Amino acid sequence: MAEHGLTFVMVTHDSSIARRSPRLATIKAGQITLIEQYAQRQ
Repeated sequence: MAEHGLTFVMVTHDSSIARRSPRLATIKAGQITLIEQYAQRQ
């Protein structure tokens, strides 16, 4: 989607679903505490 200039935001508490994303932001108490970016996920 990025090659088309689109952004998709998904919010979940299920870590098995979150791990499917190429980028993961962890939010605690309203603050971004960690951003992980992966080359490619399947």
